[in-house]
Amino acid sequence: MFADPATLQLGKVFTTIALMGYIFNFSVLYSNYAIEALNTISVFNKRIDKIVLQTKEWGQQRDNESKVRHGKSSLKFDGVSAIWSVSEKEEVIKDISFEFNNNEKVALIGRVGCGKTTLLYSILQEVFITKGSIDICGS
Repeated sequence: MFADPATLQLGKVFTTIALMGYIFNFSVLYSNYAIEALNTISVFNKRIDKIVLQTKEWGQQRDNESKVRHGKSSLKFDGVSAIWSVSEKEEVIKDISFEFNNNEKVALIGRVGCGKTTLLYSILQEVFITKGSIDICGS
């Protein structure tokens, strides 16, 4: 970058200082992001470990409970119809009946607007049930 040490040109000095400033700012800026990312990863790792541990404990507890409730359904919908609000007249889900047993894995698949979210909200009692009944773990 410097041609001759005896001749110092003002433009080259300012360019070199500016370039060094950019390099310094870049390294400081991204080193802070790297440290923050490592800290975030550490927190995530602790949370994931906690969730995995709780899931194992919950699974053991659930296995013990399922031995007590042998033969009973975990979730049963019997002719359930639901609406989002009291002012609506059209039912969002109509006459839905199904039964899931303990330790079954189920996937809700369907196009947009077919009632997947309403079905889940009905389990949480976040929508108004107009007909039928929902039985969760025998209650």
